[in-house]
Amino acid sequence: MKSGSRDKLLYRILLWVGLIVSSWLLFQRSISVLTSPEVLKTDDYVEYWSAGRLNLLGGNPYDPAQLTPLQLATGRAEGVPVMMWNPPWTLAIAMPLSWLDYPVSRFLWLLLNLGIIFFVADWGWRVYGGAPGNRWVAWLVAFTFGPCLHVLKTGQIAPLLLLGVVGFLYFARQERWGVAGAMAALITIKPHLLYLFGLALLFWALEHRRWRLLLGFAAAIILAMGSAWAINPALVSQYLYALAHYPPAEWATSTFGAVLRIRFGIENFWLQFLPSVLGCLWFVFYWQRHRERWDWREQLPILVLVSVVTAAYGWTFDYPVFLLAIVQSAVWLLQGRWTWSKRGLLWAYIGLMLVSLFSSQSQLWYWWMASWLLLWYWLVRRIALHEGIEDSFSRGF
Repeated sequence: MKSGSRDKLLYRILLWVGLIVSSWLLFQRSISVLTSPEVLKTDDYVEYWSAGRLNLLGGNPYDPAQLTPLQLATGRAEGVPVMMWNPPWTLAIAMPLSWLDYPVSRFLWLLLNLGIIFFVADWGWRVYGGAPGNRWVAWLVAFTFGPCLHVLKTGQIAPLLLLGVVGFLYFARQERWGVAGAMAALITIKPHLLYLFGLALLFWALEHRRWRLLLGFAAAIILAMGSAWAINPALVSQYLYALAHYPPAEWATSTFGAVLRIRFGIENFWLQFLPSVLGCLWFVFYWQRHRERWDWREQLPILVLVSVVTAAYGWTFDYPVFLLAIVQSAVWLLQGRWTWSKRGLLWAYIGLMLVSLFSSQSQLWYWWMASWLLLWYWLVRRIALHEGIEDSFSRGF
């Protein structure tokens, strides 16, 4: 080995050792500060932590009376406890983190979500053809996208759904269908939110006889459910009891269903699900049109957007699942000529982000936001098609 090469290798080793040691010392120094109740306030993450801990202790993770003392002990103000309405297999994720005290667990959850958002943005930029030298744009997009900042603040769980979408794409490209199915199972943490992706997964697997995909999907759910049920055999009955006796019927969510109920009567609970029925009808026609040349890399952003727009329940902290579509749009905007149309769409996006970051309106007020992002994505896509940036893409929805 030449002397110059040896010096260069030694320099890299010393640099990495220095970075690792300094990062560890910084972490040790700051962990006590960053996990203090004064810095990291109790938020929505408390629902996952308290439910996971209750299940580990053999309690009922869906019982408000048992959740209340645990949540009050974290510093949460008195009031109605935050319920974890996610399916029981979500506890397989919540339980390991609930072993830790709440502040430390919340801090680790924040780091996990930060890592997922960064990974998805960086990976999406490369997959959709972004210039290697401009990867910083994807990072900038991720951490200025209002819903991503919102989910980091509230401690919600949407980044795991985003990881499921991207993980599926990653392993599907390698034709590792069992692992792809297992990653896609993460969307069942909130099955109502990305229901069209699940429907497309089923249709496509049956069409192409990808039995390993379905097996991996089912096996992941069964294993997760088994780990929670083995500790608490009454788990399923407890969940069904909670759904039957105090369902989330009064939540004012940022969805079309909530708007319909306000307009035609809060007591008409079925209106909450009417947009999802329409979404399923849309999917049947969409599937018939695109089934013969189905490309997951192309179709997934559309499915995610339409699914959230028509979901029965949804909040702005669920919108990080849009990140892949936003990064894809950023790639398109930077390719080709910098036209007035692109400038207008960029400013429209910036305006929306400012509204989402600084508006203090209730969640119901944002019922239009997902639809706006869908329309914005469609317009960016039309420009890309017009400029021939992505000739392989279909002409519209």
